[in-house]
Amino acid sequence: MVLLTPTMQDGSLTLATRAKVVGAVYVFELRFEAALPSMNCYSLRVETSWAEHAATHQDYFLKTSESWFRLWTRDFAPADPPRAEEGSVTRYAKLCEAALKSEQHLDTIPAIQNAILAALKQGARFTTSHKEGGTNISWNGRCFVRADYGEDPDSQAFASESAFLAALRQFYDWEVSKSIYPDKASDFVAWKLILRLLRMP
Repeated sequence: MVLLTPTMQDGSLTLATRAKVVGAVYVFELRFEAALPSMNCYSLRVETSWAEHAATHQDYFLKTSESWFRLWTRDFAPADPPRAEEGSVTRYAKLCEAALKSEQHLDTIPAIQNAILAALKQGARFTTSHKEGGTNISWNGRCFVRADYGEDPDSQAFASESAFLAALRQFYDWEVSKSIYPDKASDFVAWKLILRLLRMP
């Protein structure tokens, strides 16, 4: 639950962020490497450091970092980097421009909230699950509803959009800040992350 910040670096679209994961700081860089005729090529670089921790904790962080790397890359397969002549410079530039402009309209909290409300009314939903049950948050055609299932089933309908948005922000309060604990995400960042959690129909 961190925002990747897009920038152009040396002519390449790069998305970067940092997060604290179980006490260690991780730096992520996702780079758009090439636009081939039928696919796009990316590279992912992740660095971590636990230098500020005592030497007695070094083995712990070494083991956990290896586990995180395996988890994050479990669906990836090794591939040779594309040759320079394989990619289309024109297509690459168009995709970069589209990516950088894709969320320019989401520059305020109300704009992000309106995007969430509109998506829900078009069939998107929020879902969570855990061993005791889970929660579905959606639009039922008349109002926004939260439905809990499992060991503690419950349901709640919201009479207004403002009441629903306040409840949604509170529902995801821990989720959007856990990567920077004990700090708290700003409301703008929190709403951007909540938007990322939408499951589209």
